[in-house]
Amino acid sequence: ARGMRRYLQGTGKLFNLPSELSNMPTQVANLAPDTFIARRIAEVVAQCEALATKAKILGSCPGVGAATIGMLLSELPELGQLNRGQIAKLVGVAPIAKDSGKKQGKRATFAGRAMIRKVLYMAALVATRYNPAMKRFYQRLLAKGKPKKVALVAVMRKLLVTLNTMVKNNEPWSERKLALK
Repeated sequence: ARGMRRYLQGTGKLFNLPSELSNMPTQVANLAPDTFIARRIAEVVAQCEALATKAKILGSCPGVGAATIGMLLSELPELGQLNRGQIAKLVGVAPIAKDSGKKQGKRATFAGRAMIRKVLYMAALVATRYNPAMKRFYQRLLAKGKPKKVALVAVMRKLLVTLNTMVKNNEPWSERKLALK
């Protein structure tokens, strides 16, 4: 909450979507950030039917809140249009090989859209606690001996790919339909 308040005070800019969100008054810094963000996202989304549909679909997934929905809608317009590998690479959560000749380097995630990664990180943290499918996936990776950060980035990717599939198929969250392994 403090970080978002600082962000609002420092730049006066929260989303790139409509211009009215860029011209926020300074008194918003005194509001509770979660309340303000949720209210502004609801106002903007209500103006566009396509955004409202996407927001409803994204909001049906446990662990995805108003800030995540707002950031995904504003900073990732490709959501629902790309395949799973493309969307993961675009955001920067796809493991990239650093190989040269016979040398095999570690796989790392980098590049892509940093703001989306930051929001996905927080959504993945919440999902590992409150989304049963993501929690099972996270616990399975930890049981295999993966470090917690590696497992969390894998959950970020799984969450992004799942949200992308939901928007692409125009279907709300359904654990059985998505068949998360």
